[in-house]
Amino acid sequence: MRYLLSLAACLAGIAHAAPGPLPVEKTFKDWYVACDNTLRCTAVAVHEMEGGANLLLRISRQAPFDAAPTVDALTWTSAGPRPLSLDGKPLATALAPVNDGEAAGWHGEGDTASAFLAALRNGRVLSQPGPDGAASASLDGLTASLLFMDEQQRAFGHA
Repeated sequence: MRYLLSLAACLAGIAHAAPGPLPVEKTFKDWYVACDNTLRCTAVAVHEMEGGANLLLRISRQAPFDAAPTVDALTWTSAGPRPLSLDGKPLATALAPVNDGEAAGWHGEGDTASAFLAALRNGRVLSQPGPDGAASASLDGLTASLLFMDEQQRAFGHA
């Protein structure tokens, strides 16, 4: 019995001495990335684009690093999702349309989101036309943001 109590105290001390990961946040050009203490990471395009509304482009992924990503490309409109363009050229996507009455756009998870992100990696601006001009999101810093997410999530349990 005394051995079990000693073992439990040692394990509790080890668990206390090795804290979990700390939340971290960083900016890469036009992108902001935050990872919480469970290593769930979210990257958001934050640059104010001139000449139109901003397109909310958000990428999230749970830990570990090989978990399926989630992507949202939304504008604040009730008009419904409109086709996306990458650097002024139409962008074919398998993302699902979303419209909740306040925001409309596109959503994808897993392989669909991964394929979408692969298409964006060498682009500069993602845009969605609208009645008041195009809503746009800068892609400057996207690749660095995704690499930072990989780095943070791989660090957990892979030291």
